[in-house]
Amino acid sequence: MKIKDLTEYKSFIEKQLKQTYPGPKTNEFIVMPRYNNMIESIVEEYILNKLIKTARKTCDFDSVTLS
Repeated sequence: MKIKDLTEYKSFIEKQLKQTYPGPKTNEFIVMPRYNNMIESIVEEYILNKLIKTARKTCDFDSVTLS
């Protein structure tokens, strides 16, 4: 997977999450950073899972030996 693909995928996931879970309607200073951190954490998890799935498809783990 290329960097460009990852950044596009990241933007797509962020957009989907923000549509599904709109930001809180509050003026509290601490709430928005928590919301943004939540979205960022979910996006990172999606990307990590995508990378793991891609790696499993392209690598032959049965032939790997640990020394």
